Amino acid sequence: MSGEPFALYETTWWTYIGCGVLLLALVAWRIRRWPFYAQSGLLTLLAAGAFSFTQVPNADSLAPAAIAFILELENEGNEGELAMLTLLASVWLVLFGATVAAKFGWHKWQQGKQAASEDKQEPEIS
Repeated sequence: MSGEPFALYETTWWTYIGCGVLLLALVAWRIRRWPFYAQSGLLTLLAAGAFSFTQVPNADSLAPAAIAFILELENEGNEGELAMLTLLASVWLVLFGATVAAKFGWHKWQQGKQAASEDKQEPEIS
């Protein structure tokens, strides 16, 4: 260990991100039989809380928004609470919308690919 307070800052963040991705993978495996919208809603909610970073109150470092939300409750009261809830809700809506759009885009692409392969088949001459 070194005497500098932020000597392992980058390593700590990479470890945190790796553990967060592992957690999301385990939760996704556990809820794999749920309907798509319930799965993506829960996973994007967890991802929004864990992976949206914000400035820690009274510090120069960043922290996950869920942790900063708790610190804001202690320091700022209702004003900080509303700001953090707005941040978390907006990140969740963007992630959820991107997930739903990706699903529909994937299905549209698959349908186009299937239609193209059916058009390429030569007609039978009787």
